[in-house]
Amino acid sequence: MFLGTNNFTYKAPHLLDAVNILGNAHRCRNHLGAATTCFDAVYSLSFGLHPLSHFPDRPHPFSQVNRIKMLWDEEQHAYLTSLAKAKDGGLGRATAPPVAVRDTLAALADFHGKARAKFDTLAPKNDWSSLRAPYEGTVSNYFNKAFHIRGAPPAGHPIMKINPLNPELNLHDLEQTYLRNELVVVDSILRPEVLAELRHFALESTIYQDSHKRSYTGAYWSPVMPTGDKPNKAIWMAPNHSGFSHPLLLHVVAALQGAFSFITPHFLQQMWVYAYLQKMGGTTTNQGIGVHADEAAVNINMWLTPDDANLDPGKGGLRVWPKAPPTKWSFREYNSPEHEKRNLKWLESVLPVDVPYRMNRAVIFNSFFFHKTLPNRFKAGHANRRINLTFLFGSHVKGSCT
Repeated sequence: MFLGTNNFTYKAPHLLDAVNILGNAHRCRNHLGAATTCFDAVYSLSFGLHPLSHFPDRPHPFSQVNRIKMLWDEEQHAYLTSLAKAKDGGLGRATAPPVAVRDTLAALADFHGKARAKFDTLAPKNDWSSLRAPYEGTVSNYFNKAFHIRGAPPAGHPIMKINPLNPELNLHDLEQTYLRNELVVVDSILRPEVLAELRHFALESTIYQDSHKRSYTGAYWSPVMPTGDKPNKAIWMAPNHSGFSHPLLLHVVAALQGAFSFITPHFLQQMWVYAYLQKMGGTTTNQGIGVHADEAAVNINMWLTPDDANLDPGKGGLRVWPKAPPTKWSFREYNSPEHEKRNLKWLESVLPVDVPYRMNRAVIFNSFFFHKTLPNRFKAGHANRRINLTFLFGSHVKGSCT
């Protein structure tokens, strides 16, 4: 999909917040389609290829770039360029982008060279330095924007009609394990064709604007992140945190809610995709996300990258401590990296569970349990990046979504 110019006249930026609020109301009622329509509208108006994404009374959101984001863009754009030279792959396979996107990629290739030179000159040893992007001419119309989103299967396509979960899963045994331990590992959770399509959507779509010091970048379904500190309190993130939207994702969410009774009562609070850089700061090991807990009832971490990309088989997955933070701790205290040392002190008496990385494996656990990404080493190349999906269902705070 090429998000091109539209004729919508938009003169009141604050209405974006109103649409987000409407989307949040639908989200709380588990109206997934309506919520997604709202979140997608805000994202498209903010990051689509039209002048309406620039408001004179707001700072230009695309004028800054950090090295992590720059390296992600550079590799993803090179990957898309390589696909442009191949035939269309179709559903579940890499697909050549439209001609308009190919022209955009050519313009951005020169920009990447200038950006890299500027970083090497002004911040040669700082992976997290943020500099004003050295773009000029038409590049400002494309940089940091969703100029390409892999198209979704047609509504009547068979993949949208079948249950996306693996039909061979023993749902009863998996549910009983979770009810005993509040943690269960599910292998081969998705049908292969569903996994493949979601992986290519994640690799090809230019929706990643949220980058982190720990060398990963991501995109979210909703720009709203409830904190759980008290009812109706939430973090209202910028539109650049959204954009992770695909009909097949909603299809998977509905299937998960129907398959497991411990998920059924809960609304989808959030979902996101994180992709990790293979080399930053002179090392080939990515340390991943540190120790934290998420404010939700159920957390599902799911991995998309083929196993042969993992240079350390049996490693690179997730560590879960089956212990929640004290009720008096705030969201920032149990979720922020600045409190990681205290969190580890709190967990000293608990034996963690290490789950090795495996493609199409899901780790389902009480989202209030502390957890962290295990150090990981994956092969070079955009298609080999460690990519995980996260789904958060429900909340630990009564009345947090009313």
